[in-house]
Amino acid sequence: MSPTSIPRHLTPIGTAWIFATAWMIHGSVAAAELAAETTFEGASAKIIGIDQQQRIISFEPGGNPERGWPIWWNFRIRGGNPGEAITLRLRAPDVLIRQTNYKWLKTKPLSLDWSAPRQASWSVDGETWQRTEPGTREGGWMVYKVTPMTETLQIGWGPTYTPSHAAEFTRSCAEKFPAMAKAESLCQSRGGRAVPLLRIAEGDAKGRGVIWIHARQHAWESGSSWVAQGLAEWLLGNDAEAVWLRRHREFIVVPVMDVDHVAEGQGGKEAIPQDHNRDWTDQPHWPEVAAAQQVMKRLIGEGRLEAFIDLHNPGPNNRSVQFHTPPDEGTKTGQRAAINRFHAIARKRLAAVMPVEKEPLKSGANYDPTWARMSASWVAAQAAETALPVCIETPWNTPRSSQEGYRDMGAAIGRCIHDYSKEMGTAAPGK
Repeated sequence: MSPTSIPRHLTPIGTAWIFATAWMIHGSVAAAELAAETTFEGASAKIIGIDQQQRIISFEPGGNPERGWPIWWNFRIRGGNPGEAITLRLRAPDVLIRQTNYKWLKTKPLSLDWSAPRQASWSVDGETWQRTEPGTREGGWMVYKVTPMTETLQIGWGPTYTPSHAAEFTRSCAEKFPAMAKAESLCQSRGGRAVPLLRIAEGDAKGRGVIWIHARQHAWESGSSWVAQGLAEWLLGNDAEAVWLRRHREFIVVPVMDVDHVAEGQGGKEAIPQDHNRDWTDQPHWPEVAAAQQVMKRLIGEGRLEAFIDLHNPGPNNRSVQFHTPPDEGTKTGQRAAINRFHAIARKRLAAVMPVEKEPLKSGANYDPTWARMSASWVAAQAAETALPVCIETPWNTPRSSQEGYRDMGAAIGRCIHDYSKEMGTAAPGK
């Protein structure tokens, strides 16, 4: 007799007994088998084991260390029972980054701190992201618990942002705001992927100063793409400061530079032969860098490049927004003044979202021997005396390091640009 074929003549007590017995007999098969999927865009994880009885998934970040630091992880869980807790056990991969330029990393693997945020991120649809309760450290593991209300759940180091997200976002902006936004492709990557780019300006932008903003030169730093999107969303909104900016400046926003490593779930940072932010030479390896250089050289030649902002996420223990700039020997006097002025504005305007370090960090030889090949250093060497070259790093391991918090940071950076540009006036910066 099946558990759904209960004879009508049984008493309520007898019926209850049959249901209870059926549950005990069939309960073990009622729980679907947990599975982890890593075959979609941006997915990355090495599944160590799945304990079906205890509902535990043990894993470590995926990725090839030759293609960047293996600290990013993102996978889809199938077979969850609504309302049932699933335990996730994360450990760091025991691999060396043999190509590293950092002395502290040459003889030991990356610590678990890099791949274990205090709170992991999860999503039902891959679009709207929430955060788990804080995880707990158990020896060499970080343990998270999540209780989905659906059979399928996506879980990750942070809210994911793939090349497909960038393409959809830029396209939707252009469709919704055709008079202000234009979706383009910066170039084709080595892997044949388009690199989505969004131009924002209201009215005729000819001769205006240009603000260049890009994110994800390091593929694992997903929060930086959400900062870029938040800034673009704010620029296209009704805030009076945003309206002034798009009527007096032109913005170029690239939400994802390293599209190949992002799409393939690789870390990107210190990828062989070098990562995107160490590729700014006369002969770049990555097409995205070469294309960005070409556009900016033209803007510099026209005397229009006013500011260059490179968006990143920092190390796991950084709780304040960091400003990385070229060292004094790598900047012109006017550029250093521009950096200091913009940083002073940011310390006031960004504080509503996250605190800002008291001083800009000068990224010279003591930081990285390849500092001259970094994007801000290249821009400083090429651009006008008054141009602003800066890298802004938004913390990823704080209570505000969420999809919403990152977008709020983007809007706050937009307000900083407004105050800075308003001081500059409406004229182009010059050659």
